[in-house]
Amino acid sequence: MKIKFIFSLTLSTFITSFTAYGAPAWKVETGSQASSWVNELKTNQSHYEILKDFFPNSSPAELEATSQKILDLHKAEIQSVVNAPESSLSGTCSDKITAQFGPFSPGAQSGNPSQKAFESEMLGIKASFCLNTSDLNKALSIFLSDEFNLQSTANLTSSRAQPDNNSICQTTSVLMIGKSDYCVRVRIFKTESLVIVFSFNEYNNPQASAPVYTRLTTSIFQKRKDGKIQFNNRTFGRGPSLPFHSIVVSQVKSGQIEFKDTFQEWLK
Repeated sequence: MKIKFIFSLTLSTFITSFTAYGAPAWKVETGSQASSWVNELKTNQSHYEILKDFFPNSSPAELEATSQKILDLHKAEIQSVVNAPESSLSGTCSDKITAQFGPFSPGAQSGNPSQKAFESEMLGIKASFCLNTSDLNKALSIFLSDEFNLQSTANLTSSRAQPDNNSICQTTSVLMIGKSDYCVRVRIFKTESLVIVFSFNEYNNPQASAPVYTRLTTSIFQKRKDGKIQFNNRTFGRGPSLPFHSIVVSQVKSGQIEFKDTFQEWLK
């Protein structure tokens, strides 16, 4: 296996490869400091430019600042999991699922009207449950497969993983909302007891009826003392404005439960 050494002032990682279900290998970063890796997470210019569809009068610097603000909120959620005490990986494992609409950032409620409008329709999702396996590679392989994503995710009509450049393109179709067509960039960090899968949207089909302005998702797999794997998902997403927030939240929670049940079936 080819190994490339990358050095930075705050984190040293190796890039290796990981093959899911016989597909081409995904690039995987390995190291010992997960918290430092999370601190260095970034989006890219494509992510900023997608936001221009919502903020047409914003300058490039303003778009980058908005993207960074969302990323900082997201990274804080990831760090709360990565830096949790070891006791969080022992004892009873129970399902915890929450979903809520923003605004999330301090001052957004009384700040710039367009920023308030953007964040008020941004959906935050937190899900935590245990997987009945101790095999991180098996769990990751299933999680990255198109077949699993199509079976486990409601309203997903196509999923096209591209491991050679660490990206996934997906299409969704939701009644009365429309069709979304987008691609996300994926980064994977792995140790012997932990896997972090971070993704952000870097392409949004301008012809799609339901645009995805931003989508940051991180899934964290951690080995527990009881031999199971603790799975945590953190997502911030902003698409078209949605009516009936309470109904949306209820459907999202149901979808997370369905995702968990499908995952457990695949692990048998």
